[in-house]
Order: sequence, then structure tokens, then C-alpha cells
Amino acid sequence: VTPSPGPLSWNDSAWTPYSGCSAPPGTKILVLVHGMASSVEGAYDNDGKQVTINGKPDYCVNQIKNLAGTNASGQPTYGQVVGFDYDWTTDIGTGSGAAFASFLNQLATTCKNQIDIEAHSEGGPVAASGVLQASPNTQALITNFVGLGNPWAGTPTASGATTVQGYIPFTTML
Repeated sequence: VTPSPGPLSWNDSAWTPYSGCSAPPGTKILVLVHGMASSVEGAYDNDGKQVTINGKPDYCVNQIKNLAGTNASGQPTYGQVVGFDYDWTTDIGTGSGAAFASFLNQLATTCKNQIDIEAHSEGGPVAASGVLQASPNTQALITNFVGLGNPWAGTPTASGATTVQGYIPFTTML
């Protein structure tokens, strides 16, 4: 399923369309990026279904958020959790990575909070491309990048598709 590309906000129980910065000053923003053939909704909250973790029903996103603890002022470390759905069928450099860079620049301009990124699978290369394309001011706000099973050296799924789509018989090339 190709998600509808764009940013989302987590409200502790559901993903909603991103409507701007709600992170209090002194807190961080956590940005979650999904993998190939997925979405933030499917990858980080099990499509709206709670899971039981340590005997307590909750959403995966809340567990990630809560593990960060609180800051020196007693506020949650993450004042806002956002997700970024990208079209995994587009080119990373000019498509999904560029779109992610644009969103990161928007976050940095409107929030000015530190940003942490957690990216699963293809979301890692998409996020890395976005970070590299983001403005220097945005890059300065990114403090942590967590990659979960990222295909830095490629993946057979993508490689197989590329081989089939780019196949030219040897005799045709002659």
C-alpha cells in the first residue's frame, strides 16, 4: 500500500494530519519514517491496534516516546512525535528524500527544537537523503538518527525490480 505522502502528527492514540509545531520549548521532536511498502501508521502503531508491552496495552509509538524519559525540567523529552509518509515507489534522491528534506526544513523553521529521527528499512536511506538535502540550520538541529534494519547496501527486493525494469538483452545492445 502506497501511503498518501506527507507529514502526520501523533496525538498519543492516533495519527492525524500535521498541523504545525506543538512541541514546547526545551523539548525534542521525534520524527518517524516507515519502510518500503509500508506507512507510518502501519509501522509504528500497528494500524491503530494497541499491543501489550510489559503487560500494559499501548501503542508502539507511545512506548518509543516514553522510553526517552523526561528532560531536566520534568517535561517529556519528546514534546511532539511526527511521522513522515513517503511514496516508496519514487526516486529517493529527487522524490522521497527531497520531500523529507522539505518537511525537515519546515520543522526547523517553525519549531526550532532539536530533532531526532528514527527510520525503519528504506526509511533510513530516505531520511539520510533528506538530512543531506536539508538546510545547514536544519542539520544543526538534528541530534540523533536511529536506523532500524536499513538497507544501506541495497535490498534484493529493489535490486530485483531494477534488474527486471532495466533489462536489455545483450544482443540488442550490439
